[in-house]
Amino acid sequence: MRLKHVMFKFTKEETELNLSVVNPPKIVEGTSLQLIEELYDSDFPAGSPTIKLYAVELFKDVAFTEGIIYEDGLFFYEMIDKITKISLIDSKSYYYRTTENSTLTSKISKKNLDVLKKNRLTENFLEKYPEALGQFYQEHAI
Repeated sequence: MRLKHVMFKFTKEETELNLSVVNPPKIVEGTSLQLIEELYDSDFPAGSPTIKLYAVELFKDVAFTEGIIYEDGLFFYEMIDKITKISLIDSKSYYYRTTENSTLTSKISKKNLDVLKKNRLTENFLEKYPEALGQFYQEHAI
């Protein structure tokens, strides 16, 4: 099977950029749930759609939910559901630049409540994996 997903690391400090890959990539294989667990246990930013290369065919049935912010979390789950192998490249190859009026730097407004919509959509998606949903609630219970 052809590799369909490659992940890098990012930095917010331009001086930390490393555009040369020093170590060979780590190939991670498994079910969607195994990949999610592996990514959340790593120091790779799993939920972010940036710093990744995707095979174009993965976008056939997956798209960002329009009209809400924080949609990248749902996109991550829908995308990872389509793959069984990821290449993790231990290189800070992406400079993460923040801008004014971005979700990360803007003041809190009613639009920030979109995170609730995103969480509801993510929960609906994860219902096809009841064991993962139960585990998620156990690990993230307040």
